[in-house]
Amino acid sequence: MSKAVNFEQSMQTLETIVKQLETGDLPIEEALAIYEQGVKLAAQFKCYIYQLDHFFVIFFIIFSK
Repeated sequence: MSKAVNFEQSMQTLETIVKQLETGDLPIEEALAIYEQGVKLAAQFKCYIYQLDHFFVIFFIIFSK
């Protein structure tokens, strides 16, 4: 599976988690479990952004000569 698909699926999962938590209708145990899943996804997105940032820095260094 490509990173793009993983990113899109992860984004959809995170959006679903946020919507579920916003309703406030979940039992506390379930809310905590999906909150933890959301935190892990957010950390994954931070990693994606960090990698993209480094890619663009290298890209501009190489092609700005």
